[in-house]
Amino acid sequence: MTGIASLKVNDNEYAVKSFSNDMVALVDCEELNLPNYGEFRNYLKRTELVKKYETEDDLLSYVFILTTECNLACSYCYERNIKNKTTIQNTELLVEHIIKDIEISGIRRVEVEFTGGEPLLNIDKIKKIVEELSALSIVDFKFSIVTNGLLINKDILDFLEYYKFNVQISLDGYSRDHNLLRVDEDKNPTFDIIIKNIIMLLNYTKSVMLSLRINLSALNHEKIHNVVYELNEKIPTNLRKDIFVYCDYVDVENDNENFLKDDIIDSKILYLYFLLEKYSYRIPESYISAGLCMIKNDNSLAFDPDGNIIKCYSCVGDNNVKIGEVSSSECCHYPYKPIVALCDDINCPVQFYCSGGCAYKEYIKNNKSEIHCEMKRIMLFNKALFILTLVSEGIVEIENFEGFKEVISNVEIFLFD
Repeated sequence: MTGIASLKVNDNEYAVKSFSNDMVALVDCEELNLPNYGEFRNYLKRTELVKKYETEDDLLSYVFILTTECNLACSYCYERNIKNKTTIQNTELLVEHIIKDIEISGIRRVEVEFTGGEPLLNIDKIKKIVEELSALSIVDFKFSIVTNGLLINKDILDFLEYYKFNVQISLDGYSRDHNLLRVDEDKNPTFDIIIKNIIMLLNYTKSVMLSLRINLSALNHEKIHNVVYELNEKIPTNLRKDIFVYCDYVDVENDNENFLKDDIIDSKILYLYFLLEKYSYRIPESYISAGLCMIKNDNSLAFDPDGNIIKCYSCVGDNNVKIGEVSSSECCHYPYKPIVALCDDINCPVQFYCSGGCAYKEYIKNNKSEIHCEMKRIMLFNKALFILTLVSEGIVEIENFEGFKEVISNVEIFLFD
């Protein structure tokens, strides 16, 4: 089945988007001689819009959880309950493991991400791993890092620039809320330092791609929109187009102080994306809930600081996602058996964006790594991002947030065989 979103933009034209391959098109019914709605739908069946996106099986993906040490103390961190903080010691074994996977699979495209804790506490290990892997000239490596941004300096930026890293940094709302939630180990505020380092990154590099994640929680949702206005004040207008901004909520148990109800999450994230598009930030064209992530595929894994091979980096320390150890007889190599099955609901219009959702979200909810269905939210957000794509291209005009919500409600979803 293929899901297609449709919006009538004038008497003769419909804007459409495929939820199976991300294609967007403008259909002129008068020009194509489609006299009625039924003919319009029949036309869609004959187009590329109904074709399924083919997943790429020629890619290996690895996440290095370099350390569980961090220079922040966030209350919602999924590593907050780990008492004995550790750091990867033997990077040679991990590099050898990846090289052997490459030899076994014959795959020549490899993605490597560094996270933590705070990975930049171990910049020397990152450099060593990247330099050793990059020596394999027949392999196309793509490197990325998830960092809180506090330790960024020009020496680190030189390294990130040379290897064309993708960098993700997070903000927990505007400065007041962020500085209450995302403090350093000595309870000092961090917002201004992070913004200063983001501006330095944007000015100092050309090949580094920056993603900025805005975290939403019960402790910052009331004035979360102020983060956009504050970014406007601090980030020069000419640099906004160089920042890819996306919004998400923190994954915590229902009894955690950060837990936020679904209806508030949906409303706040819609408003954030409305504002971000209005002020010319780059935002996602689609909302994907996990998709074909590592716990559901056979070509990716994570190394934890103890050398364990795990299938979900959010579940570090949980043996339920452990599939082996790098330095023992329990070592395993490509292909890696998935732990969670893909969703098989062929009648779901947004299956392409989900494939069963985020197993970690289900894990913290029911203590089981299983399919986590968020069809309603995925449909809502993808309708919204479809509309904002049309706004950015000048196809649709929206005056205010209420108008935005009204247009979203006018989007229809078709399901085709």
